[in-house]
Amino acid sequence: MSDGSSRDAGLLASLRGLVRTLIAVAHTRLAILASELEEQGACFTRIAVYAAIGAAGLLFTTALGIVLLIAAFWDNRLLVIGILFAVFFGATLWSLVTLRKYLTGRPRLLSATLAELAKDKASLSGINENDC
Repeated sequence: MSDGSSRDAGLLASLRGLVRTLIAVAHTRLAILASELEEQGACFTRIAVYAAIGAAGLLFTTALGIVLLIAAFWDNRLLVIGILFAVFFGATLWSLVTLRKYLTGRPRLLSATLAELAKDKASLSGINENDC
């Protein structure tokens, strides 16, 4: 009888170890997921700022362009308005180019989490193939 109870205790200890391992794996994956979600939040904030700068620059460029056309016949005011137009237009172009470069270079959403899950899947499928 003691042999059966020690086997049950060993099985129970093994099961507890498996549950602990599964909890640790789940905890690690959730930590990676949380980290990636924070990074994506910062990424979306940066995108929103660049887009807002671009939209504001486009708005001011258009308004100053209209003022430039109206004031085309005034001597000194034309130069000032032209300089402001160039500054706002340059800011617009810079923000749009920066936004485009940032959007093409950023990593895929949740790429680290997906890579870790792929590793888990590969290791589990390797265990199943070896056992059979």
